[in-house]
Amino acid sequence: MKSIKKYFPMRIIHFFMPVCLLAFACCNKPANTDEVTSHELQWKKAAIHQYTYTLRVNCFCPVSVVGPHVIKVVADTIVSVNGSPYQPAITGKLPTLPELFSFIRESDTKKPYQRKVQFNGFYGFPESVYYDFSEQIADEEIEYVVSNFTKN
Repeated sequence: MKSIKKYFPMRIIHFFMPVCLLAFACCNKPANTDEVTSHELQWKKAAIHQYTYTLRVNCFCPVSVVGPHVIKVVADTIVSVNGSPYQPAITGKLPTLPELFSFIRESDTKKPYQRKVQFNGFYGFPESVYYDFSEQIADEEIEYVVSNFTKN
């Protein structure tokens, strides 16, 4: 039996072994709960309870829900949307940023067909949340896009 060293010099093995291990580790990453938890802790650590942001909801739903909506939050409660008092009967139920974390956790338990979530690098809140719950069903996808965030 010929030596493996003849076919795979040690320097090649030493180079490719870490690359292969890293690729394997990335592919077998546990569920995204760790990612969500770390960003949620980042958001909580910032202790922001009054803020304004723009929210766009991409879904198969009424135009009044889609937005964009300029949302003002005081004491963790939406107080106004587009400069008027918040009326869920008109705009639909809109989420605060902590409620988006809850939406992500709840949606992850449904084992969606597709999931794309991006978080703000500084404060940790979700900036883009997209779920397609079923490959077989059209128009049940939902996406929340947060922009223009400012602390008040």
